[in-house]
Amino acid sequence: MNTPESYLKKIKQAAINSFKACGYEAITVSTSVQRLTIPVDSKYALMKLVSSGAGNAANYLEFGLPVTASAGMPISDGTVFDVTDTQNLASFNIIKTTAGAAFTTILHVQYYK
Repeated sequence: MNTPESYLKKIKQAAINSFKACGYEAITVSTSVQRLTIPVDSKYALMKLVSSGAGNAANYLEFGLPVTASAGMPISDGTVFDVTDTQNLASFNIIKTTAGAAFTTILHVQYYK
């Protein structure tokens, strides 16, 4: 019998199984703009920034404009975020902030297709 609960359970299970891991990279973020090395067929990425410093360590953007050390989406140590869609992955760029320039900053990226 198809109840609303069983239908929702099937939808939830389909969503959980819809992405398969297909790659990983660790980017040492620098004061130069950096981009992702995207595995073929990737549609989604889960990211975590790890920095030895406090405060906003890096800025990123997911569209055509280049990010700068003073402009973009600010992220700090421990920030976990995701990027969806192949266009956003291809346009993703990241740079260290002026405040984070003296610290080691690594962006860990797990890719899914």
